[in-house]
Amino acid sequence: MKRELLGVIFAVIAAFSVSLMGVFVKSLGPSFPTSVSLFARFLVSMALLWPMIYIDKKFTFKVTEPRRLIFRSLLGLTAMGLYFAALKSIPLTTAILLSNVTPAIVPLFVYFMLGIRTRKRVWAFIALSLAGIVIVLNPKGHVWHMGSLYAVLSSVIAALTVLQMRLLTKTHRETTLLFYYFGICTLLTAIWAGLDWQTPTWHQCVLLFWIGFFGGIYQLFLTWGIARAPARIVTPALLSSIVFGALWDHFIWDTYIAMSTFIGALVLFLGVLGVVRYQQTTPQKTETANPTQATKQ
Repeated sequence: MKRELLGVIFAVIAAFSVSLMGVFVKSLGPSFPTSVSLFARFLVSMALLWPMIYIDKKFTFKVTEPRRLIFRSLLGLTAMGLYFAALKSIPLTTAILLSNVTPAIVPLFVYFMLGIRTRKRVWAFIALSLAGIVIVLNPKGHVWHMGSLYAVLSSVIAALTVLQMRLLTKTHRETTLLFYYFGICTLLTAIWAGLDWQTPTWHQCVLLFWIGFFGGIYQLFLTWGIARAPARIVTPALLSSIVFGALWDHFIWDTYIAMSTFIGALVLFLGVLGVVRYQQTTPQKTETANPTQATKQ
């Protein structure tokens, strides 16, 4: 019980950190290059990872599936890039909300790509989650635009990333995967940022540092939380990032949150919880650990 409680605490810290990362991304403004923000995100996170690598006595640079590892890194970078792009044009609450639908999407890929059975009850909760997305997007209102589409696409690609992670963690240590993920993404975003460079002011440098810092803290505490508690416990704690996002929207930007967003959030919350709860008890053809666990990597 103490171990699971610690897992929940770590997950809440991760949720708080990822919401703060979003605050600093939005604070850079819509005209600041996404490439430079991503470069800072991965560079600083890479620096934060080194103490964890030093502590992990079983860390190794050896990998057995380099192609899958590169593919997973490209997926994670794409999902993160779309999320950062979404933050430029929609409220933080909406972006976080739409990005948290990943746990409901993962079973779809697990079923169609791995042939693992999904219970009818899980399909029902997936449909409920999708209904929550539609309510949040509010096609007849002012919320629906490209930023919302970016956030939804980020969730879809993040679901593919989770699937690749579940396969990679069977043969690789988490620290090894994070090392290559951060390293590959730092290299790629450095090249991208060089082609789209905008020299940041000192104020923007501070914001970029905090983007990388809180992004790295999110990654580390999420990893520790997952290691100590199952997905059905960790996922609800991660959804607290929606609450943190709403608080930042209200106190920093005085953003009005539409009633449809609150209703959609509730529907999506119930749908995701149902998927995570009942997917854990689904009979499976092949071994898989917490396949619905969401990671914004």
